[in-house]
Amino acid sequence: MQNFIAYHIQLPEGEKRDALVATLMTSQATGVEENEQECIAWFPEGQFDESAVLEVLQKAGVGFEKKFMPAQNWNAIWEAGFEPVIIAGKVAIRAAFHAPIPGMLYEIIITPKMSFGTGHHATTSQVISAMLSIDFSGKRVFDFGAGTGILSILAHKMGAAEVIAIDNDPLCAENFLENLAANHCTHVFFNETDTPPVLEQFDIILANINKAVILHFLPQLTNMLTQNGYLLLSGILKEDEQEILEKSRQCGLKYCLTNVKENWLYIQLQAQNSG
Repeated sequence: MQNFIAYHIQLPEGEKRDALVATLMTSQATGVEENEQECIAWFPEGQFDESAVLEVLQKAGVGFEKKFMPAQNWNAIWEAGFEPVIIAGKVAIRAAFHAPIPGMLYEIIITPKMSFGTGHHATTSQVISAMLSIDFSGKRVFDFGAGTGILSILAHKMGAAEVIAIDNDPLCAENFLENLAANHCTHVFFNETDTPPVLEQFDIILANINKAVILHFLPQLTNMLTQNGYLLLSGILKEDEQEILEKSRQCGLKYCLTNVKENWLYIQLQAQNSG
């Protein structure tokens, strides 16, 4: 079993708080838990760049305490704090040990482990809400930064013909496949990589990741879209909106809409009809 290093970090207020949490979530941390006063970031002992983490914390000017966490049953710990969530009154996300939630259009079963994506965070819930207004029937979908597979699973339940999902976190692979089986998904396929399949075409691309990755891959993602295909972006802080929109204009994407939740942005773009 794996030992972990836990950083208990005093959080600043406002946008600085959101920026720090976002940075930790996109670092080598295998889990980030946030409350009103602090956040706790877990890192696998001996398998992360500690100097990079310390640099982030020093730049943020925050106090922190480093603790050693011996190997233990992490799944049981995560299960104990995992509660069902309902999004837009239509999508319920629960663990297998919860009772079914009646009256939902879609119910997703997620085993709560160290992968990101249970529907509780604003970035994931925003994408899920937006997906409900898009027709996935018969569509080919790409899920960039799949985490637990929650968005891939919903796309499958909404009628997607095929979903290709990738994530570069080795913890995701087993968890992703476990969640696919729990939700009886037969047309969803996972690859452990950080490189999109640039030679393939998709009707809908889901990218719940972070600004740096989005900006880097936006030209490639644009080329991967079919005519009038949708690109759904999340994991972006409000202050980064103009930079993302300017890059999308340069790529020739059509702007559709922006939603804000807890200082996190959801941006929906569409490929231009070249016909």
